[in-house]
Amino acid sequence: MAVDCPGSNPEAGATMVWRKLLAAVVLVGSMGIGQTVLGSEGETGKGLATLAVLPLHGTAEGHLTKPEDEIYQLVVASFLRTRRFEMAERKRMDDVLSEARFQSSGLVDDSSAARLGRLMGVQWVVIGSFKGELIAYYGDKRADNVLFRWYTSKLTLNLRMVNVETGKIQEVFDASGSNKDSTLEKTRQGLMEDTRRKLDRAVANTFPLTGMILRVDSEKDVMVDLGKKDGVAAGDRFQVVEITPDVVHPVTGKVIKGAPRVIGELKAVAVGPESSMMKASGLQGPLKAGQLVESLARKAGMWESFMDKVIK
Repeated sequence: MAVDCPGSNPEAGATMVWRKLLAAVVLVGSMGIGQTVLGSEGETGKGLATLAVLPLHGTAEGHLTKPEDEIYQLVVASFLRTRRFEMAERKRMDDVLSEARFQSSGLVDDSSAARLGRLMGVQWVVIGSFKGELIAYYGDKRADNVLFRWYTSKLTLNLRMVNVETGKIQEVFDASGSNKDSTLEKTRQGLMEDTRRKLDRAVANTFPLTGMILRVDSEKDVMVDLGKKDGVAAGDRFQVVEITPDVVHPVTGKVIKGAPRVIGELKAVAVGPESSMMKASGLQGPLKAGQLVESLARKAGMWESFMDKVIK
């Protein structure tokens, strides 16, 4: 998971603490929840909300054989990329599910998911199902007398995020991937990639990806500590946020916490494995190393929308 490790560098340690504080402010705002997430560091002790993704159940038709593990890893990775969650220890989760006979009982309802979450010691549980197909089609023979064949595929994920404390659904995530190609392997790979991209977008739009400006090269050019491993792609848009100073209420004397203030927008122009170069626009103040960067809502591109209609 993408988490900075301070090691023996005090500046890195300070950066890590500062990022946690800023990310916590954004997390509360984006989820509409308070102490449920941030009141405890959970079992990890890293200041991240703890989450367990239960095994998904569903149907797969045609040539889409045994996709459960691949889909499960895809879902886990989407939540990890937000930098907001620490996954439950796999052995602990397997032990709880084994004791609860989860595998034989199939899907669980929201209250059962909350009960399992409490046994695992997590704050959130993701449950859900999938439905997929990968079908071969045959056309006319080519000039070399070989029968033309192509494959089309679809995969739909329906996920629910349950608050373990209340037993209620906090968020719902739906993602439908599709692909069409000339070989079985390429079709399956493209299907999983399309589904991953759409699930990443759905999760990231609910829990914005947060990072930090590492370096300011010019008035509008910066390096940010988010890269391909975090799901960032060229063209993705972000906003730069800073927390205004606390103020004292003139009547009650109560200290009012500072609020986030948007400094400007960034667009990823060159993306590396662990960092990206971004171009700023609409600045309302100077850019500085250490400022919080938060992803803006992602939308489907023109080509993606077109292909969805073609395969549909």
